[in-house]
Amino acid sequence: KNGFIYQDSKKDSDIPQSILKGCGSLDSEMLEAQFEDWYENVQIQHRLCQDNHSFQEISNTIKNTEIEISVSKASQTTLELFQQRLELVREDRLQRFAVLQDMLDRVCFREFDFRMRVNLPREDSVLELPSFESAPGIFGELLLKEGESLPLG
Repeated sequence: KNGFIYQDSKKDSDIPQSILKGCGSLDSEMLEAQFEDWYENVQIQHRLCQDNHSFQEISNTIKNTEIEISVSKASQTTLELFQQRLELVREDRLQRFAVLQDMLDRVCFREFDFRMRVNLPREDSVLELPSFESAPGIFGELLLKEGESLPLG
């Protein structure tokens, strides 16, 4: 069918003819060079792993370097657009923080009769909520002991 027969089963192969023709004219020197490049990269990877650097740290370093390079190559108009977007993100962050501050103050005053003020975090800190597996509340432990399901909300 494709000009290639398995030795054991004598069945035609599902390998496309173009791949089979490409294997017939394989450049062994190029294959060896590509293998040596691959092997060198694997060795570098192993050395990086032995230096106690996590791939996350290396990935972040590469990402930051790529950002620096792209910024250095950017045109003036692109940089101005980027600056405008950064300003919008800053304003949005400040508005979100103000809403959070207001909500926290109201809840604390209503529930505990005191005012709560929170300081704005640094601009470069990432704001994310911690993940909770469950928040059972006041009666959660008793409900779980009795085999009841916890209400949502």
